[in-house]
Amino acid sequence: ADELCSKGWDLTGVRRISQSIAFVVPAVCLGLLGTVDLGDNSSAAPIVLLVLAVGFSSFSYAGLYSSHIDLNAKYAGLVNGMSTSVGAVAGTLANVYCGNTLASTSSWGQALFIPSIVCYVLGLLAYIMLYDAAPL
Repeated sequence: ADELCSKGWDLTGVRRISQSIAFVVPAVCLGLLGTVDLGDNSSAAPIVLLVLAVGFSSFSYAGLYSSHIDLNAKYAGLVNGMSTSVGAVAGTLANVYCGNTLASTSSWGQALFIPSIVCYVLGLLAYIMLYDAAPL
């Protein structure tokens, strides 16, 4: 991200591109993971897809996680802590939802993959539409 900014790229654009990569690639990997035939227990495809999803989600460090300091350096830690807390609550509720949905439907797609993809898409749309790197 720093390299792109040093070449004259707009900071808002760099953050949006980084966050887009961090959301799109994991969403695609989870979508593909939901379609992989797990009949063959020796298949490496699920592992590769999960590694790619987690690896590319690290682009969030150049996107969302860096945007707190762009907006207001003085309160970046506080804002980061608040947003992380909200994310932890959402993660806890997601476990309850996933467990209940899996128990009632026996479908990993309905319980985990589709809701995760929807969250990635909605999060990306919100970030792209609302984020601006101009300091407050």
